[in-house]
Amino acid sequence: MPVLILNYKDIQILRKDRRNLYAIISSCDRLPAMSTTRRTRFSRRVPDHVTDELVTVLSDKQTFGFNDLFEVVYENLKARNAVSGGEEMLRLRAYEKLQNLVTRGLVEKNGKEYRGLDNIHEASSAHAAANS
Repeated sequence: MPVLILNYKDIQILRKDRRNLYAIISSCDRLPAMSTTRRTRFSRRVPDHVTDELVTVLSDKQTFGFNDLFEVVYENLKARNAVSGGEEMLRLRAYEKLQNLVTRGLVEKNGKEYRGLDNIHEASSAHAAANS
């Protein structure tokens, strides 16, 4: 759809006399219609190590407080050399991923305690790759 550029004088005329709308529109500079490109949603192609580690730890059916859970996840990620961005940034990412798992119904939250449910493996990147 073409874009019309109206100057201040044209806008004032429009306000006073709406019948001149066609004349003003036809006298305006028209820009060529821009082609629309199809935009795809950004998807992360690399495996999500934080979610994978959360799935691994929570699949043991144990109940963890967030701090205890994060300590185990952090140590496992350090052992795999998959820690980047510092501990505090990783803590924020892990909390966000954990809340996403709770929202998806893969982790049960009782107060401040978290426990993985039977279908928690659906969140792993290996499961996502197998279904792709």
